[in-house]
Amino acid sequence: MNQEKIKQIIELLLKQENAELVDLKLSAQGQGGALKVLVEKEGGITLGMCAKLNRKISNVFKADGLNDNYLIEVSSPGLDRPLRQLRDFRGALGKTVMFKIRGREGKDKEFIAVIKKIENNSIIEVETKDNKFLKLDINDVVNANLKIRW
Repeated sequence: MNQEKIKQIIELLLKQENAELVDLKLSAQGQGGALKVLVEKEGGITLGMCAKLNRKISNVFKADGLNDNYLIEVSSPGLDRPLRQLRDFRGALGKTVMFKIRGREGKDKEFIAVIKKIENNSIIEVETKDNKFLKLDINDVVNANLKIRW
């Protein structure tokens, strides 16, 4: 089963529980793999809900004959949650984010900035620590995580 098919199955299961997929990571391990599923739900995600979703995913995999080959982990995205989709960036308006963007000549650039606004559903306007305003194409964002201040 490929990652896109797994994602579709998990999104369907999450929809039944009024939850949303934040991120999905599939990695090979020996004869099978590890599947890490980050989930959110309005009002928060509980440990019990994570366990319930884990069982549901395991049951679907078992029906497809894959259960023994995958280590499945379902959890909340945490305080430093990854930002992957447009809705994630919208939810982070006004918040500090650690960005890694695709740079020129294959060199990625990392920096911390505050998300100021989203334009045309694809451009993220940010303000850096030295008060510079940048416009980032969402497709150039390699990685973005909320930055927690202690």
